[in-house]
Formats: sequence, structure tokens, C-alpha cells
Amino acid sequence: MIKYKLGATIPTVQYGNIQPEIELEGEDEQELHAKASSFIEQVWKKYSSIPLTINQNSGGKKEVSFTGEEIMYDDATHKYYDLAGNVLVSGSEYAKSQSPQFNKEVMIPKTAKSWDVNEADLGKWWEMNGLISTEYGQSIHTALEAYHMYKDMGKKIAEAKELEFNYALPKNKHVRDIVIDFDERFGTDALVEVLVSDVRNKRAGRIDRLEIINREDKVCRVGDYKTNNEIDEKKLKVYQDQLSFYAHILIQNGWKVEGCDIFHHDGSEWNLYTVEVLDIVK
Repeated sequence: MIKYKLGATIPTVQYGNIQPEIELEGEDEQELHAKASSFIEQVWKKYSSIPLTINQNSGGKKEVSFTGEEIMYDDATHKYYDLAGNVLVSGSEYAKSQSPQFNKEVMIPKTAKSWDVNEADLGKWWEMNGLISTEYGQSIHTALEAYHMYKDMGKKIAEAKELEFNYALPKNKHVRDIVIDFDERFGTDALVEVLVSDVRNKRAGRIDRLEIINREDKVCRVGDYKTNNEIDEKKLKVYQDQLSFYAHILIQNGWKVEGCDIFHHDGSEWNLYTVEVLDIVK
């Protein structure tokens, strides 16, 4: 018997949505997916004025984690599932559960009134500013990941073409300088975007940087990149919770985690925050 769960975030009004979810049981996964998709489509058409675009290849892809388990990852929703369709908690979800969250829907009307500005304009600006920060941070993440993975190939190409820089470095000077500075200070002898899972305890996630100290004795360090303007004690605690979540997945699989490293670029330079592994709240 297969359990299949499907959910969606359906926009209904400006800054508002509903999140229906359906769980089915049966023998045929494709049939369950078709029934669940039909339900979501009906709800979408009933409550949203925005046309629904259906991705026929949705449902996620199967991956094997660093810890040796097969799980499903849905890139569209950024969610992890076990092979039975049960949702696995991610590191970011766990970290959010440990601290109060900024409620944009509540704060927009109050702030707009306080600043005497249009509520819709303020909401749209916050949305755009958040997108700027997210895409900037993602570009740094991707550049670091690419250089970790392909620097040896890039060096070979640079030598053959007599280039000034490693071919695996970004063409954008700002991002390139950030990657070079990181490599000079911390090195790039580490694994990146490492998928880890602990299906028994319903958790999974991707580690930005996993430094293997001793593979034979299974000793490592867990690292994460952050690119927000500043880190205060509250943010540091959130990041520590997230890295501790990943650390405990590794510990559950026989690894010893020496500590957690938060690599923060504040717009001008890298700063390293080294924190210990916290206990996990279950």
C-alpha cells in the first residue's frame, strides 16, 4: 500500500493564499498522483483567478543522500519526501520552528500607516527587495559551488588558454572577487550541496559545505554561507539551529561533527562564526 500526499500554495488575494493538501492510499502511484492533481486543480480553479500551469514532470525526483538513503526532492516546492510520500522536515523549516517569524501580512498595514505610504506599494517593494536579496545570495552560493566542483578543470583550461583567472571563476568581477577571497581564506577542499537524510526520524536537507576532516574515522564540520548585511544574536541562533539539525542527521549516521561554521559575507568581506552543535528539540 502506497501513501501519496500532494499540496499546493494557491494565491487568492494580494499577499494571501490557501494551502490545500490531500493524502491518498493505493497501489498505483501514477493513479494516486492523477487523483491528487485533479483535486488540487479543482480547488485552484475555485479559489484563484490566476491561471493554473501544470508541470507534467512534477512530483519530484529520486536522489540518494550522502547518508545512503533514497528520498524524493521536489524542486518546485523545495520539499523532501520519503519513498512512501511522507514529508521530511528540512533544516530551514526546523530553524524557523525554533524562533518567531516576521509576519508580513500583519506588519504591512501597520508600517504603511506609520510611514504614511501606500500599503500595496510598500508590500510590493518588500517583495521585490526580498527577491533582490535572495537572488544575490543564490548567485554567491552557485558561484562557490561551481568553483568547489570545477576549479581543477578550470585551472587546466586557464593554463591551456593562457587566461588570467581560473576558468571556473565567475565572469562577473564582484562575484569573482568574493569567490577568490573565500578560497584564499578558507580553501575549497570540501563537499558542497550535500544531501543528507534520516528517514526514520523524518528529516532531510542540503548542507552548503561539508568539510571532511577524517573520512576513515568519519569526522567532519558542517558549514553554511550567508550573505545578508549583518548577523545579530537572533540570526546567529537561527543559523546555529539549522546547522545543528544537519549535524544530528550525520551523527545519527555514525559521523562525529566537530562543529559548525557560518561563513558570512557582509558585502565587503567574509567573516567566520564558529558555533557548537546544539541539541535538537523534537
